[in-house]
Amino acid sequence: MKFSWKLLNNIINLNNITVNKIIDRLIVSGIEVENIEYNKNLQDKFIDLSITSNRKEISSTIGLAREISTILNLSINNKPINLKEELYKKNSTNKLTDLSSNINYLRINIIHSIKKNTLPEWITNYLKICDIKYNNNRNNFIEQIQKYIKLKWGHTFTIINSINIQEELTRLNILTVNNNLVNILEKYKEDRYIIIAFIVYKNNKTIKDFNNLSYDNDTDYFTNAYYEAINLITTFTKCTISKSYIEYSKLNKNNNKIDIRKQKINQILGPIKSTRLKYISIKNTNKVLKELKFHPLYNKRKKIFTLSIPKYRLHDLQREIDIIEEIGRIYSFELFHDNLKKNNKKGKVSDITLYIKKIRLLLRKLGFSEVINSSLNNNKQKNHKIQIHNPITKEQNCLRNNLIEALIENYNNNTKHNKHRIEIFEISKIFEKSNLNRHNLEAKHLSCLMYNENFIRNTWSNKPEKMNWFHAKGIVETFLEQLNTSVIWKKIISNDTNQYTKNIEKFMDPLNRIGIYDRFNKNLIGILAELNNKYITNITKDKVYIFEIKIYELYKASINKEHLKYSFKKYSNYPKVTRDISIKIEKNKSIYDIKKIIFKTNKKLIKSIDIFNNYYNRNLNIRSIGLRITYRSNNRTLNNKDIYDIDLSIKNLLKELI
Repeated sequence: MKFSWKLLNNIINLNNITVNKIIDRLIVSGIEVENIEYNKNLQDKFIDLSITSNRKEISSTIGLAREISTILNLSINNKPINLKEELYKKNSTNKLTDLSSNINYLRINIIHSIKKNTLPEWITNYLKICDIKYNNNRNNFIEQIQKYIKLKWGHTFTIINSINIQEELTRLNILTVNNNLVNILEKYKEDRYIIIAFIVYKNNKTIKDFNNLSYDNDTDYFTNAYYEAINLITTFTKCTISKSYIEYSKLNKNNNKIDIRKQKINQILGPIKSTRLKYISIKNTNKVLKELKFHPLYNKRKKIFTLSIPKYRLHDLQREIDIIEEIGRIYSFELFHDNLKKNNKKGKVSDITLYIKKIRLLLRKLGFSEVINSSLNNNKQKNHKIQIHNPITKEQNCLRNNLIEALIENYNNNTKHNKHRIEIFEISKIFEKSNLNRHNLEAKHLSCLMYNENFIRNTWSNKPEKMNWFHAKGIVETFLEQLNTSVIWKKIISNDTNQYTKNIEKFMDPLNRIGIYDRFNKNLIGILAELNNKYITNITKDKVYIFEIKIYELYKASINKEHLKYSFKKYSNYPKVTRDISIKIEKNKSIYDIKKIIFKTNKKLIKSIDIFNNYYNRNLNIRSIGLRITYRSNNRTLNNKDIYDIDLSIKNLLKELI
């Protein structure tokens, strides 16, 4: 689409700005410039732009001027004459039509007594250069003005055929014509007249008439377009225009609010090149949003911008990401880093995640294999499982409330294929209904199943024996010991049972089961039991042992070895010197105190004190201690004077001590 530089300059002052600068900024902001040509007859430059469907608001001179004013932060000379609500409050005494629910405003004028049918060449030439086609009929001059107003303001009027008024008004979403309009037109039946209508529609929905002219709900420059259209018609046709006949409905307020998070702006656009990994400031963000006419309000506490989107941008600015793209486009994408700097910092892995990794490693070392089963199963027994509202299949219509049930299925499937050793475990989530509140409970559990026909043999000549209760308990005890947990094994008390224990109680042999309790808070955290025979499908009904425990409760029962403290020092590259001394002390004298006193003589050079001999004389009630003292410096080789000074200091101290 082509735009006149002169016409553009009348709307926005571009005298101090070159065409090339504007072209560069348009290209950077995402508007493609196809060509620039100069017309000698009009002595004007024409810019040919390729306008995409999401930027249809630029398809007029005022729209392009509005875009340039935003990009270059310039003011527009022509201020919009707002279609104020006062226009709607004027109650028309002569109601002419019945409006559809999609029309906000209708203004009809009747043109008559036309004395001239020609227009100045600059309008016709301008339309030809911009490749605007129009019909060559008796209303040609009005249609040319209609097209020109559309190109300049983005709004225009429609020409209504006076022969069949009702049909054409219906196409424009006007329901019926009142007798008042018929009576008014009777006055001009002897004269040549033309009806023109200016319409504002409520919704973004576009209404197209038979002249392929569209109208939308952007009213910023609607009144400007009306006044210039009437001015051009009266000036160049020397006609008479009737008073305006207005129909209206209440003007809709602009409630198009969008909240934009500052954190999201930083995340999408990234840091700015001119600074060291710093993001666009709140001040600059606010400035860009004001240039876009978004009227921003910033909430410091929530760090959110609240914006009011103008009507002419509603068709393409509806999401948070659309606004962030506009900020980057106006601020210039070139100022942001293309590639983010690599972050060498590794994210922190939670303690519970590391603990689960340790559990997996220990169980694999104990010979277990990990299995993964679906969290969805069926609810045949109508127990306390959480139902799914829209299950894909009937077999997967609820969330499981234990892990043992799936491990039992794994066991039965493997025994069908003559597997004689099945030692498996699973770590996954279970889901339970809460009796206290509406929220369901979700927890991570560990479950194991143990079965081995050839677990142990007493001698090489004997046949292997099957796993028994004590073997299974020994494996679980070894596992808990390696996790450094503090637990108690004891009989399950009825008071300790809860919904979780009730979910797995049916799978356990009532006589062979034992609870695992936290030593500190005495809470039940797990259960070891023999599997109930009715859930074993094979004929032999072998002994199978199951074990389930709450991982988070197990983690809390673990003892952290915080008493172990280590210190790291740089190793010296210089030689060491050792001295062996022998001292006699009383029987009850502490060797630790003696070592502490010796270290005080010279902490920098004395590296270690070791005891190599300890002899007790019962007759004299005296202990004879042999100490080996090591001297070493971190920055030099020790000389004789250093050794002599230290020995002398130690000798004097020991004399006082003895």
